[in-house]
Amino acid sequence: MPRSDASPELARSIRLRLDTQRDRSVAALRKVRRAISRELKARSGAEVLRAVEQLIEEGGVPRWFAYEVAHHHAGAMQRLTPAALDRLAAGLADWGTVDPFALYLLGPAYREGQISNAQLTRWARSSDRWRRRAALVATVA
Repeated sequence: MPRSDASPELARSIRLRLDTQRDRSVAALRKVRRAISRELKARSGAEVLRAVEQLIEEGGVPRWFAYEVAHHHAGAMQRLTPAALDRLAAGLADWGTVDPFALYLLGPAYREGQISNAQLTRWARSSDRWRRRAALVATVA
């Protein structure tokens, strides 16, 4: 995916909002995510998806938060490809990261036909147990 010039700045802006948030509870962070999602409506799907990828790559942001940012942006969801999903899945290592990824991104992409049965089957047959779990959970969406 080509990098948008504004994506690094967008990722920094999101990270700054989280870094200044004193209350780190899920409820408080979800309020911040909702505000960010409202502000991102006018941004392109490519830009939002790249910013989410940067948040995941750099770490320090709860994965569920980054996945929700993408999930609640229609343009970002439309841009999910098998390659983008592979990048967003890099580093999945526990139920707390796999389940939000599968429910917010992989499952909706599968449901909408953005990934094929064969691609999901490859995940289900992966040697990586977290990819296998993601494939199973994705079928819930």
